[in-house]
Amino acid sequence: MGDQIIPKPISHQVGMSLEGMPAEELDARLVMLFDEMKRVKAALELVRPHEEKKVAKKDEVFKNLFPMLSNPDANS
Repeated sequence: MGDQIIPKPISHQVGMSLEGMPAEELDARLVMLFDEMKRVKAALELVRPHEEKKVAKKDEVFKNLFPMLSNPDANS
């Protein structure tokens, strides 16, 4: 049991001091951050079309309820 080495968990906080970290750890952090960016971007791509549909539906309802406000030039 005493011979077992417990690996240090890789974690990163935005804004934390990078002073004194070896190049290998900085490289590992870059890889981790790029992977996280890809994960967040994929999640955003799943959400964005749904959000755009909701906004388009609200715009359509608004235009139907208030046609003079959605096209003010038509009333001139």
